[in-house]
Amino acid sequence: EIPKKPIITPPIGDINALNEAAKLLVNATNPVIVAGRHTFNEEGIRNLVELAEALQCPVIDQGARMNFPSRHPLAMRDRGRPLMNQADVILALEAGDVWGLTHRQHDDVEPWAERIGNPNVKIIGIAARDTA
Repeated sequence: EIPKKPIITPPIGDINALNEAAKLLVNATNPVIVAGRHTFNEEGIRNLVELAEALQCPVIDQGARMNFPSRHPLAMRDRGRPLMNQADVILALEAGDVWGLTHRQHDDVEPWAERIGNPNVKIIGIAARDTA
């Protein structure tokens, strides 16, 4: 007897954490969205555009895949570092290196790293890569 394939529901974030993230973004003075490999379809792109426009928030597309229209006025890939240095809230969507958003690392003879940007920045990381 072959068992029936179970119905799998996608993971969902904790509602309290999602509400807190929404409050942080709405109340932020200088929010920034960093888009890694977060979407696979046009609906995901439209949703990100809608979020960015509602927040009037710049989007830094990390170039992992097309996540945000490059000609959109909130697309700021080339201004990523100055914007993140000023950010009080960063929403990282499947960003590859979240630590690297707020740190600079040097690989010289004696490697070292330093914190850069706003020392009080809040980072909201949303990723599903560790759920598989």
